[in-house]
Amino acid sequence: MRKPKYDDKVVKMLGKGPTKAAQIAKSLGVRPGTLYKVLDRLMSTGAVVKDGVLYAVSKIPVTVDETEAFDPKPVSKAIAAPSVKSFLEKEIELATDELNEAVNKVYVLDAVRARLKAALENARQGRS
Repeated sequence: MRKPKYDDKVVKMLGKGPTKAAQIAKSLGVRPGTLYKVLDRLMSTGAVVKDGVLYAVSKIPVTVDETEAFDPKPVSKAIAAPSVKSFLEKEIELATDELNEAVNKVYVLDAVRARLKAALENARQGRS
């Protein structure tokens, strides 16, 4: 399979710092649609991350050479990078909100179950 034409150029540009897609497209002289396809492909491989409107090179290794030992330090540094960290913080916040909502529903269901159980017990004993 042939390597896509602009991948290396985009990664090289982003290596200089986070950049907006419009600036990359203008510098490379490509249409925005073409560039977004390249950026989507690079994000799907983990080579590029997006934070808001800025794209940046991911510091997380995309592949590991089998002849070298894998050092987790670059990964932990990459996770600490502002763009990755803010993405992870947003994901954690969303997951926390969803869990809190589920817990609240469980509490409500427990309260309803307790009320129904009490009503059933009262009905059995002839109370209303």
